[in-house]
Amino acid sequence: MAHAHEPEERAADEWASKVAAWDARPLIQQLTSAAAEALKSRGLLQPSTAVLELGCGTGLLAEKIVDSLGSYVGVDTSPAMVAAFQSKLARRADSKLRCALGQLTSTGLQPVSQAEGAAGAEAEAAAETAAGSTAASAGADAAAATGLQPGQFDLVLSHMTFHHLKDADETLRTLLQYLRPGGAVAVFDLLKEPGSDRFHSRQHSHSVFHPGGFTPEEMQQHMQGAGLVDAQAAAVAPFQREAPEEPHDLLSLHLLLATARRSQAGAG
Repeated sequence: MAHAHEPEERAADEWASKVAAWDARPLIQQLTSAAAEALKSRGLLQPSTAVLELGCGTGLLAEKIVDSLGSYVGVDTSPAMVAAFQSKLARRADSKLRCALGQLTSTGLQPVSQAEGAAGAEAEAAAETAAGSTAASAGADAAAATGLQPGQFDLVLSHMTFHHLKDADETLRTLLQYLRPGGAVAVFDLLKEPGSDRFHSRQHSHSVFHPGGFTPEEMQQHMQGAGLVDAQAAAVAPFQREAPEEPHDLLSLHLLLATARRSQAGAG
């Protein structure tokens, strides 16, 4: 999925070349399945739960949890990823899932600017063909990013996005405003451990602000720094992948889950 940090730094949609094969990647399937199971086993999903996902990508995690929640809105900055998600939504009979092309700023979730959309136009057009979607369908929901209301959601989640964010505290403070009092935040990311700094290749270092992910203590501090309460963090699932720059070197890593809540008083 694309990442909502400093939109001016993204000159084009670098995810367009990956979108066609994204859902078929075994590691992506494994990590999203592990995240879905962790959400369900911890009671974070109920039939009435309203969910907001930052960095929703092609909607793979949303598909795995849709039967356990009430409603869902996904936001992503990649036109190609949102176009792929939109093509899936067009085939669904219900309206529980929505996604929007949007970026996260210090003032909240906003549509991707026209300049950015133009920068990624060629990539988006190619992705539309691969995903069987259209630019119009993605653009039609762009306004939904600004339609989000303070206190609208029971759960705000993110999956493998936070290590791409320059300011995790500010991101969490922004997301907090969309939580109902007592609502939860769930952040899945890389557990910082030996070898996790090799998860990304050097060519992606420009978009990785937290190489190797986070320790549980670091994620708890980010949650507390944003004004959230009851912060907890722990590894939830092991996984393996080949080191991108050393394909015969198998890395043994873990998916980290950090959770916290907005105070019942709603004071953040």
